[in-house]
Amino acid sequence: MHNLLLKDYGRKDVLSLDQFLDGHLSEKNRAQQPTGDYRLFLHCTEKTADPQTGPRWQRIFAGLGLSLEIVKIGCCGMAGLFGHETEHQQMSKDIFDLSWRDALQDKVGKAVATGFSCRSQAKRFAGIKLPHPARILADHLQGA
Repeated sequence: MHNLLLKDYGRKDVLSLDQFLDGHLSEKNRAQQPTGDYRLFLHCTEKTADPQTGPRWQRIFAGLGLSLEIVKIGCCGMAGLFGHETEHQQMSKDIFDLSWRDALQDKVGKAVATGFSCRSQAKRFAGIKLPHPARILADHLQGA
């Protein structure tokens, strides 16, 4: 039956937001000299599954005249439900402290994060509310 659906309706690839946006930037926009200072904290599974996600976000930001540095970090420690479970909370915090805490304390540039769990961990363990990169793009386009 699955093959029938694909045959009848055609195959539609599902793109991540960064794949979609990167595919729709004009070459003229890509040539702009970036300004602004943003730092991207990528979700660990995302960057492992698709190593090009960081460079795509950089091209998207550059297309709007914004600079974006990819922060070299490990896992935030949430790991799905793992970090929410009482018996794993200390280990979740310890994993967060391994690379996220110090990287977030670096005041060079405004930090953004793609992963919901990563943003939750930053708020929970460091008291820092991280926006998704799409929020920055929307604000920039609205002139905020």
